[in-house]
Amino acid sequence: TDVTAFGAEDLRVGALVVSECPLLTDLSGLERITEVSGDISIDTVDAMATLDLRTLGRVGGSIEVRGLPALESLGLPALERVGTLIVADNPQLVTAQSLAALSQVGDTLEFTGNLRLTTLGLTGLTTGGRVHIRDNEALGTLGGFERLTQATELTVERNDALESVAGLGNVQTVDGNLWIVQNPLLTRVALPGLVQVGTLAVNGSPLLTELNLANLRVVDATLAIQNGHVTTIDLPALESLGSLALNNLDSLEEVRLGQLTQVGDVTLHAVGRPGGPDLVVVSSLMEVGNVTLTYNYALRGLTGFEAVERIDGNLLIRFDRGLEDLEGFDAVTSIGGDVTIVDGETLPQCRAQAFVDRVGEVNIGGRVDVTRNFNVCPD
Repeated sequence: TDVTAFGAEDLRVGALVVSECPLLTDLSGLERITEVSGDISIDTVDAMATLDLRTLGRVGGSIEVRGLPALESLGLPALERVGTLIVADNPQLVTAQSLAALSQVGDTLEFTGNLRLTTLGLTGLTTGGRVHIRDNEALGTLGGFERLTQATELTVERNDALESVAGLGNVQTVDGNLWIVQNPLLTRVALPGLVQVGTLAVNGSPLLTELNLANLRVVDATLAIQNGHVTTIDLPALESLGSLALNNLDSLEEVRLGQLTQVGDVTLHAVGRPGGPDLVVVSSLMEVGNVTLTYNYALRGLTGFEAVERIDGNLLIRFDRGLEDLEGFDAVTSIGGDVTIVDGETLPQCRAQAFVDRVGEVNIGGRVDVTRNFNVCPD
């Protein structure tokens, strides 16, 4: 039921594996380990309530604490650096506050499937590598990440009680994906410190009403906002964006794109609601890759595109329920790909055809399909 045979002196070891020890209740005898050059793996230890490695300061490889049904707390108060830390599938674990000294995770930090976890408490963490916070049903906030400024990836996913990500407010750069997805009680995403990200996706939070990205300057790939009741997306500092995708946002009224003049792709899908206000897009866009506008109620006009002279890729407008004209594209002189304007419920066929005629098929690089736009042309 214990491991006291290891003695009391300070220890530096190459690796530590504790597995399939159903009667082991604690790690008495290992409290003096200060450094592990390789990996620590602790799994299938059914009776252990506390993981007590109180003097452990550094781990060159990974720490994996997985599937301990009785574990209630982590005892790692001296841990400062680790390659990878995975804490997963520990149904009784309530807090990780003992990790306050941890400042650097070189590769991966993961908390997954800890059903009673309410507090992370990683108050010293500045660099997190790949950070994944998933399937922690009782986790209400991300408090404890306030010193985190940089990550390789950051995923906050399927945390059923999560209402705030304010703890991530000082994160400045995420090299790859920043995904905040499928957190059903999340009402506000405030990332005021974020300056640069690879891809930013916020979706699956139907109660979301507020988005704060006040200092975001660069999105290397995609900014995707989906679901929720956000009314305004304001990106005053935005300078570079790979693509923009706004999907299933029935309350969206305004989008501000800062100083952005060029974007790869723009997708607006299912924006607005019947009888709702028209979407206002404020931008300095002059060049766009692909433009996709489908199933929108909020696009009676096309604000935000007035200065666009060139669409390098395809233009697709389909099943838009509010679009009445294409005057927002009056500056467009060339389209590199296909032009498809079909099945418009409120767009007159004559106005769709007049847009194609004005651009001229010689200035359209692909095929043209302008059909089944059902509103009656005005006299």
